[in-house]
Amino acid sequence: MSNAGRGPAAEDPTVPKEGRAREALRLMAEALTLIDANDGPDDAGAYLDHAIHRLRDWIDRTSSK
Repeated sequence: MSNAGRGPAAEDPTVPKEGRAREALRLMAEALTLIDANDGPDDAGAYLDHAIHRLRDWIDRTSSK
């Protein structure tokens, strides 16, 4: 898979795992906003929303360890 378009956090091993996950979460939320603002497909928004909640829960669980 190409890394084109990925942010620097995805490629920088010095960025903590949690930081990379939070960056992914931010980008996913931005993508959902764009999908919603442009009347994108409902199922794409629903899947992305579900993924956002799962990632947020995972971050919360792993950061509390």
